[in-house]
Amino acid sequence: MMMHGSDEVRKQQIRAAAKRCFVRHGYDGTRLVDIAKEAGLSKGGIYFHYKTKSELFREIMDLHVRAMHQRWSLEPSHEQPPDRLLTMHVTDHLRRLDNEPEQTRLDGLLITLAGQDPAFRQKVDEAHQAMRVYYSKLIDRGIQQGFFARGNPEGIANTILATLTGLGALSVLDGGQRLPVNPDEAATHVCSMVPRREMHAPS
Repeated sequence: MMMHGSDEVRKQQIRAAAKRCFVRHGYDGTRLVDIAKEAGLSKGGIYFHYKTKSELFREIMDLHVRAMHQRWSLEPSHEQPPDRLLTMHVTDHLRRLDNEPEQTRLDGLLITLAGQDPAFRQKVDEAHQAMRVYYSKLIDRGIQQGFFARGNPEGIANTILATLTGLGALSVLDGGQRLPVNPDEAATHVCSMVPRREMHAPS
């Protein structure tokens, strides 16, 4: 049986309200009645679609992981040099963290819960794995083409992601909900962590 469009719109409304509540109060501090109030619905209107807070949160997480896979499960473009492409992606990554504070705070909540629940940890790892693979492939291509110095592409990718995640966490700690640094300037510093191949002038 296919879901009516109005039902999916209502579920989107509930999920959007739930994200705001989870970000504001944390997972444990959020109740379904809080989500109902935020969404402008009765508690029964929430229960019609989601029987438990856990069911609702897991659907939000599943959709988040799916979106991450859709965004990152691509082969790096060959139309740009690897070093320029890396700068473009890191810059875009940081701008998203800066321009979407609610999503950044939700990411931070997911990472926190990952340390408490193996199921959450697996989902978060799935989301980050897509990013790790993409950055690893891009860095490996840069090494093979002589743009970057020899190194461990996966290790470098993990270092980049750890730095980006840390900057996102700092924006959560900061009351302004924005990154503590300019995204474009930060991208330059992050990309400088990838060692460049030394170019020797001809003798």
